[in-house]
Amino acid sequence: MAITPFGLVGHQHLGFMWSDEQRLSLIQYPSNIGRLLLQPRFPALVDPGPVLERILRRRFPGLLQPTQPPNTESTTWAVFYGFDQYLWQPAGDAERGVGVFFSFGASDGDANPVRYSYTLGIGG
Repeated sequence: MAITPFGLVGHQHLGFMWSDEQRLSLIQYPSNIGRLLLQPRFPALVDPGPVLERILRRRFPGLLQPTQPPNTESTTWAVFYGFDQYLWQPAGDAERGVGVFFSFGASDGDANPVRYSYTLGIGG
């Protein structure tokens, strides 16, 4: 939305995003994910047999734990707001000038890798 305080060009935007698509959660148990990634590459970890099982039980007992499906999220959301505003413009030129800008965003942080985002600056 264009705004013109003091006769100078500026813009604002506000947005919201929501989804109910099933996604992987960023909240996972690292050892479970490690086992999920290792087992297809090393199938003997799924059924090690008695000798390898004894070795693994002594040295790497975590590799023998059964894997669980990765955690998922069924909803995610994000909200954001931003503006830019010229503070000075040459007479008769609405395309050039010096101004400031700001942007803020927030999300649930479960299926989104960024929970908060801020941007602030001066441009010309």
